[in-house]
Amino acid sequence: MKKIFLKIKTLMRWYRNGEIYRFDQPIGNQNSYGHEPDFTTEEKRMNRQISRLKMENEILIKYLKGSVYTCISERCNGK
Repeated sequence: MKKIFLKIKTLMRWYRNGEIYRFDQPIGNQNSYGHEPDFTTEEKRMNRQISRLKMENEILIKYLKGSVYTCISERCNGK
């Protein structure tokens, strides 16, 4: 669970810093050299943008669920 939470924190840091071009790059290749890959057609670009926005929504949902989980666990521990 902790490993997943760290990944989510990294993704949220990228999102907050405006580094959303990292979501368009394949896993393991999140570098800032090329920023965004070239797309040959408008349709491919739009499909990629839709998938990126879906990914951003999933990340935000996981982040919010993690925040709620942390808040609940702190209450259970009496903090």
